[in-house]
Amino acid sequence: MKLFLDCTFVVEDRMKKYLPLMILALISTLAPWNSYGARASTICNNLLSPLNMELVLPDLKQYELIRILDLKPAKDFKNFAPAEGIFVTQRDGQGHATEATIRVLADNPNEVVEVVGDFNSWGLHGTLHLHPDPADPRYVIGNMTNIFHGMQYRLLINGQQLIDPAALVQATPEFNLKMKGNAEPYLNSAFWDIEGQGKYIPKSKPVDLRRSAVAVTEIDIAALVKNWRHGNQVGPKSRGETYNFVTQSGIIPFLKSWGINAIEFLPLTASVDGDVWSYRYLNFAPFAVDSRWGTPKEFARMVDAFNQAGIAVVLDVVPAHFPYYGNQGPRDLSKLGMQNFRKADGRSLFGETKSEWDTRRYDFQNPYVRRYLIDGMLNAIKYYGIGGFRIDNYMGIQAQPGGVQFLKELISEIRAYAPATWINGETFGGDNSVTRSLDLGGQGASTHNYGDFFFGAVYPFAKRRTEELDMNVLRNIIRSPYGWKESATLYNVTNHDEASNGTGGGANGAYFASLVSGGRKEDMIGKTRAWSALGMLASSFYLDMPQLRILQQGTFYKNAAVEYDLLNDPDISHLAQYLGDLTQYYTSHPEFAFYNTHPDIENHVDNDHKVATLHRIDRQSNRDLYAVINMGHHEIRNYRFGVPSEGGSYAIVLDSSGAKYGGPNENARVTQQRPLSVENIGAHGRSHSLNLPYLPPYGVLILEKR
Repeated sequence: MKLFLDCTFVVEDRMKKYLPLMILALISTLAPWNSYGARASTICNNLLSPLNMELVLPDLKQYELIRILDLKPAKDFKNFAPAEGIFVTQRDGQGHATEATIRVLADNPNEVVEVVGDFNSWGLHGTLHLHPDPADPRYVIGNMTNIFHGMQYRLLINGQQLIDPAALVQATPEFNLKMKGNAEPYLNSAFWDIEGQGKYIPKSKPVDLRRSAVAVTEIDIAALVKNWRHGNQVGPKSRGETYNFVTQSGIIPFLKSWGINAIEFLPLTASVDGDVWSYRYLNFAPFAVDSRWGTPKEFARMVDAFNQAGIAVVLDVVPAHFPYYGNQGPRDLSKLGMQNFRKADGRSLFGETKSEWDTRRYDFQNPYVRRYLIDGMLNAIKYYGIGGFRIDNYMGIQAQPGGVQFLKELISEIRAYAPATWINGETFGGDNSVTRSLDLGGQGASTHNYGDFFFGAVYPFAKRRTEELDMNVLRNIIRSPYGWKESATLYNVTNHDEASNGTGGGANGAYFASLVSGGRKEDMIGKTRAWSALGMLASSFYLDMPQLRILQQGTFYKNAAVEYDLLNDPDISHLAQYLGDLTQYYTSHPEFAFYNTHPDIENHVDNDHKVATLHRIDRQSNRDLYAVINMGHHEIRNYRFGVPSEGGSYAIVLDSSGAKYGGPNENARVTQQRPLSVENIGAHGRSHSLNLPYLPPYGVLILEKR
C-alpha cells in the first residue's frame, strides 16, 4: 500500500490518466521484496515511464542514456551465437556432448589448420583437419567426435600448436587441479559445455542501472577477498576457490550494506600469469573467464549472487590491445598466442601495431577482428549476466584506424541485445561524441570518466590546507560538463590507476588517505567524508574503492588487499557507516538519477567559508533537496545559504555529525525544537535562504523539503 501511495503522489493531479498504472503498482506491492526504498523508486519510475520523457530537459535528449531509458531489446539472446567456437551438434541420452562443430577464424587460404586434443589422443591417431566454411571461407570448420565437457585441445596452424582465441576456458594449474585432479601447468584451450554440463541457470537478471544514480566500487578480485574473514577462515582456501568464496562468504551482503549498486572488477578474462593486478590487463583470450579463480559456472553463480543482491557486475575489458609474449615454459604466449595467426600476406591476423605497453593493437579495420571482440563481450552478457563494462584505453581505440567504427558497432550490438548494459569508456573528456546517442551519430557509451574532477580538484586541493582551496575552481568543475554536453561523466575520488601510478603521471600514486595524510587522523577522515560526498552528490555516477571507505593507506601496488581489520577502529567504522548511508541515499533517490540532471546542480560556493551547496530535483514528483558540504576543517554555526525558492521548510535527513557516526548530534537537538524554514532573507545572490544551526568540520548535511 505504501508503494501505491508513493506512486499516486508522483502523478499528482494526472492520476486519472495513469490509473491503470496505479493499479499495477498496487498489485506489485504484494511481491515479497526484502526492502522497500530503492525497489519502490524503481517500480514507480518503470510504471510511470511515459512521464519521464515529458520532463527530461531538452539538453539531455542528445545522450545515449536518455535514448535507452525505456529501450527494449531488439534482438533475443536465444538467437545469438558467436561467429567462432565449438558448437555441440550431438548429445547422448544423459545430455552430455559427444560431437560438435569447431569454427576458427583463419582468413588465410594458405594455412593448414588442424586440431589435436583429448578427443583424438593429441594426434596420436591423426589430427582433425579443418576446411573452409562454405558460408564464409575466412573461417575454417570441422566435425569433432568423442568430445566431452572440460576436454583440452590446441590448434595446429601449419604445424605450430596454438591456443584457440575463442575458447571459453584457457587452462591454468588451478583449473586442471579442479577438472583433472592434478595441477598441470600446460596452457591449453578447453571445451566448456556452456549449454550442457557447464551451464548455470541464473536466479536473477542483470541489474538495470538506467533509472538510478550509479555508485561503483572498483577492486581486483584477489584483493577483495584475501583478508576477508568467513568464520575461522581468512580468504579462499585456494586461488581456484575464489569465485565460490565470494559467493558464499558473506562479502556480498557486506558490500550491499555500503549502498553500492555496482561493483567493477579489474579484468577477469584470461590474462598473463602474475600476482600483481596489472597483469590482469594483459588479456590474451577475451572469450575466456579467468580460470585461476574458478570455473565459468562458478563465475556465473558469483555474478548471479551479486545480481540477486541488487549489485550490477561491471567487467573491466581490454579490447584495445593484446599481449604477444608472457608466461613461462609450457604456458609461453610467444609460442602459443594469437599473434601467431597470419594472413596470406604474412601480417598478423589480429593486429601488429605496437602499443605504448609493448603489446599489440587489434586491427580494427578488419571486420572479422571486430566481430571477434564484439562476440566475446556479448557472450559475457548472455552466459554470465554481466550488467556493464568499463572499456579500458577507450581513447587508444578511438585513435586507431577503424577504432571509432568498432566502438559504434560494439555498443550498437550490445544495445540491440541488452540495452540496459552500463558502458563506461576510459576517456577523460573533450569529446562529447562518446556519450552522444547512437541515433545522433554518437558512439553511444553510457558514461566516460571525468578527468577534471580528479586532476583539477581532488589531486591539487585535497592534500592542501583549507585556506588554499579555491571554491571557484570547484564551481567550474561541477558546472562545465553541462555546457560541454558531457554531463554523463563518472566522478571518482580514487581509482586503481590513481592509487598506483605515481606522481610522474599526474596521479597521486596512493590511496586517498595517504594523499591527504598530514599526520592528523581527523583530517584524513574529514577529507574522505567531504570529498566523497562532493564527487557523489554533484553527479549521477560515482566510483571509489573499498580502501577509501576504510581509510586504508599505502598504494594499490604494494598493499592491494583490502584491510578489513581497520574497521575495528571505531572512528573508521563510523566513517564507513556514514559513507554507506550516504551511498544508499544517493542510489535510492531519483533526484540524483541522470534523467534529472540540470545545469544548476551547483547552488552556490562560498570561498570565505569553503562551503558548497548542491541542489538536486526530481522533476517527476517536483521534490527537491539540498546537500551542504563543508570542505574545510573549521566548524560553522548558524550558516546561512541562499536558495531560489520561497516558502516551505526542510528537514535534515542525513547529518555526518549525527550520533550514529560518532558526532555531537547538535542539529538533531536543535531541529527537534524548530524546523528549517525558508526565510525571506537574501544570501549568495538569492532572494531567500536557509539557516543551518551547525555545520561541522568537513561536515555533510542533506536537507529534504517537507
